[in-house]
Amino acid sequence: MTNQELIQYLTKPVGRKVSGIVVHCSATKIGQIVDVNTIDRWHKGRGFKRQPISKRYCGYHFVVTESGEIQKGRDLQEAGAHVEGSNSKTIGVCYAGGIGQNGKPADTRTDKQKESLLFLLRLLVAKFPESTILGHRDYSPDKDGDGIIEILGRVKLTRNFFRFVALESANRLANLVAVDNHTCGDVGSCGNSLNPLIS
Repeated sequence: MTNQELIQYLTKPVGRKVSGIVVHCSATKIGQIVDVNTIDRWHKGRGFKRQPISKRYCGYHFVVTESGEIQKGRDLQEAGAHVEGSNSKTIGVCYAGGIGQNGKPADTRTDKQKESLLFLLRLLVAKFPESTILGHRDYSPDKDGDGIIEILGRVKLTRNFFRFVALESANRLANLVAVDNHTCGDVGSCGNSLNPLIS
């Protein structure tokens, strides 16, 4: 989707409460061609149900390719299939990559992916101001209560990255709102803090 198509798409009503935006990686090596159609085939093969609106099996709402293209998966009205127990209240975003050439988890995001992820997450935070941005592994259970998740989810980045994205998104959103002459300073909880790009 172009940026303009994405902005237009995000103006339509969702019809469900969204409290989280969950970032995943495809757990594939850099250079491996992965897009929404690839993930659609994978998820069909795993038995995911074809959705009535999007006609997709893909469990994510958005896929960001290595080239930075943002592709639409499931419709936002459809619950995702990406975080067991939280699908009905979250939006799933998956970026292609996450595994280094050595086969180990790595931050393989390209500059274009980083730029597109930030743009997408900023728009999603504006649309769902009460939502939090977390990685898939942040939804994994801490089975022994030691604060360490031994078996990582599919996102292999540090929590600091997601805190940075959330902070950066909030800062950019605040700047956009200020441009729109909204100065209450309570971005994220004020009903008037709409991003002018998608209002």
